[in-house]
Amino acid sequence: MVHVLSETVVRGLLRSENLLMPRSIIEVNRYALQSLSHTPFSLSRSEVPPRTIVRYKPPDPDTPGGDTLFKPAILYGGLPVAPHEDLLGIKVVSVRNSGVPASTSLYCPATGSVRALVASTYLTAVRTAAGSAVALGECLRRRHISYGERDDGDDIVDHCRGRRRSRRPRLVVFGAGLQAEQHVRAALTALAVFSRPAPLEVEVTVINRSRMRAEQLRATLLAMATGSSGGNDMTVRLACVKVLTLEDAESEIEDRIASAVRRAHVILLGTGASVPVFRGEWMDPDLLAMICGAGSYTPDDAEVDEVATNQCSSVWIDSEAAREVGDLRGCCNRAVLLADVLSGRIVSSDGDSSLKTVFYKAVGTAVQDVSSSELMLRMAKERKAGLYVDMS
Repeated sequence: MVHVLSETVVRGLLRSENLLMPRSIIEVNRYALQSLSHTPFSLSRSEVPPRTIVRYKPPDPDTPGGDTLFKPAILYGGLPVAPHEDLLGIKVVSVRNSGVPASTSLYCPATGSVRALVASTYLTAVRTAAGSAVALGECLRRRHISYGERDDGDDIVDHCRGRRRSRRPRLVVFGAGLQAEQHVRAALTALAVFSRPAPLEVEVTVINRSRMRAEQLRATLLAMATGSSGGNDMTVRLACVKVLTLEDAESEIEDRIASAVRRAHVILLGTGASVPVFRGEWMDPDLLAMICGAGSYTPDDAEVDEVATNQCSSVWIDSEAAREVGDLRGCCNRAVLLADVLSGRIVSSDGDSSLKTVFYKAVGTAVQDVSSSELMLRMAKERKAGLYVDMS
């Protein structure tokens, strides 16, 4: 019997009644990413063949085409939710004008028979953001950064102890779609671990082309924060959610965006823009802990410019495929796998107490898809969710 999980079921399994992302999805993605290191210290190891891209070119010029990507992976050694069980699967995702539908098939490694089919459009955004939460958490831990320790609103840079502290960490997110929403939740979850004392107050600035989408994201975040979505989490509070858009007629809009970037502790990128969305000279490397880039994924696209990446002391990537993205054009030779950072194989050459920014670039990897889908399958079985189809 094949266990089938629809988008509705997956969303229900991942539904959270507060601002924070479920810790289980972050932990599973930590294991998945670390498995790429292939070191003796890794609890699991994975093999991820190169993705295959099939381009649909309809004969009718009025019919939109697009790419379909086939991304297989196998994970040896299992996950916390499936210890000592090897996992085999393939994700298929299509890029079309109407959206980015995706699904993941899981197979029995021993027999090759299909075990499950998991709708993965929503899950893709969640697993990418969960990977960013892993990277941000590791950055904060290695840089000895904590928040919420001061009574005033000023930032302090303690060069002797290598710590940056602020009562209110400031997040700046470019984009207002699902990827942006999940990245805000992922960042808040990572920040909550390093807040002293709880609750941690966070300022969020949403920067987007259109005001309507930005206001929708603002409303979603505020609804979660106030508990109107069904609950409230006392470890994180939103001090405010500001919106800046390119539709604003104000002549100083660029100055306002530059100011937001300059004051940011974490910058989240989820736009899919083909050109940089902010200027590198706007950022403050002594204050900015991390830039998480998750929007661009081709050699011709870049959400950050070389000025920004040159100011980053470390460049982490989720997979080797990320080296091909335009964001890494000027720093590809400095990029290291997040897996090697997590496993301890790579120690920052600049020293863990450095106060410079880390740039984390994610394009997604199939081992995350397979691992996240396995988690969904386990949760669905516990809750008796989904459908069973006889394929015999």
